[in-house]
Amino acid sequence: MKHIHSYYSPNDLYNKIIDGLNNLGKDLSEITPDDLQPVDEFHIRGDTATNELIKLANFTPDMQILDVGCGVGGSTRRLSHETGCYVTGIDLSDEYIDAAERLTDLLKMQDRVKFEAASALDLPFDDNTFDGAWSIQMNMNVEDKLGWLKEVFRAIKPGGRAVLYEVCGHKNTPVYFPVPWAQDSSMSFLYHQSHFGKLLHRPDSISRSGMTRPICQRRHFHKWQNQRVSQTYRNSEYICWSETTY
Repeated sequence: MKHIHSYYSPNDLYNKIIDGLNNLGKDLSEITPDDLQPVDEFHIRGDTATNELIKLANFTPDMQILDVGCGVGGSTRRLSHETGCYVTGIDLSDEYIDAAERLTDLLKMQDRVKFEAASALDLPFDDNTFDGAWSIQMNMNVEDKLGWLKEVFRAIKPGGRAVLYEVCGHKNTPVYFPVPWAQDSSMSFLYHQSHFGKLLHRPDSISRSGMTRPICQRRHFHKWQNQRVSQTYRNSEYICWSETTY
């Protein structure tokens, strides 16, 4: 865990972003989410994926949403800006959280967007706190994926929805390090898409955490396959959107 924390702790990140904005001639008093997009949404496909995910999530104004693995808060802010919901982002990196808070203040969005430094395996929230949750490309660094999913569903209310956009491995393709999320294999825990499906079908796992009616959407080179998976006992929903790139 410390190895991962140090990997995602660049020095003086906020000031580097501000220097970049100044070099572009941006007026810091008039900064918009679009101005920050090139640097604050560094997951695969960037804001294109974020906006598609917002439509898929169907979160509505004034909902309380949890963003697990928020980075510097780009997609967190985008979600709030586009939907009007309140979003709390958590990330393991103190440096990311510091930059996320300061960028949010710069955008004057601090009334609807909050951040906390925390582990996805030990969320600092009571049961049934949020109306929904989402997480973008963080499972690759999580070895205990079952613990991660259980913790997410512990924190959302019955009837809530969790939306994940994840990178999955390919069973016939090795990973050549470094990759964007890991310097070496000690930090990378890629799952093949079929393993996610098996995890969701386990009767002793997510269903006991409240997840029902999971919808898995696979994306291969801009081609879609939609698959509706199991249904259990609680009116919640899980949407898993995965990108097979490694």
